[in-house]
Amino acid sequence: MRLHRHLALALCVIALATPTLAEVWSGQLLDRPTSIDIPAPFSPEPGFSDLADGSALEEFLIPGETLETWTQLITLTGLAGATDGMTPDEAAAAMAQNMAQGYSAACPNGMNAVDLGSPAITGAEVVIAGWLACDQVNGNGQSEAMVVLIMVTGGTIYTAQWAEHVPATDGPPVFDQGHWMPRLDTLMTFSF
Repeated sequence: MRLHRHLALALCVIALATPTLAEVWSGQLLDRPTSIDIPAPFSPEPGFSDLADGSALEEFLIPGETLETWTQLITLTGLAGATDGMTPDEAAAAMAQNMAQGYSAACPNGMNAVDLGSPAITGAEVVIAGWLACDQVNGNGQSEAMVVLIMVTGGTIYTAQWAEHVPATDGPPVFDQGHWMPRLDTLMTFSF
């Protein structure tokens, strides 16, 4: 009988250590077919889409959450013509700077950013990975942080983002590699 309890306990530990299964989402972002793994507990289909002329936005929510009350959000974007007059490297750097400035404006009392390198993404000419976080988003009592991939290909800038809301912090949030790198790994399943 004791052996069965140890075996049951071992199986529970193995089940807890198993990575969360993901479903592949495939869709069109602007003129390109794209795909990415969307892990549980997110819904495998976008909760919000905006496919305006020259831009695309797909947002994945956890079931029961809304765009106003989300705790975690995966966002895919595309912006056509955003590289006009720039090399792909310059365009990616400009997008990274714009995103950092946006965070800084929303959280002037404590923003932090970490450069996570230039991973390879199938079909992208240039890729920049980063982490952005702010202590309190527009005074709403929540901190916001995200990992982001900025990808440039064919004159278009694409992003894949995994953001999270948690209680506000005193001062700039600190990057937690163990928490954020697995999320970046998920975003890196993005492909054209």
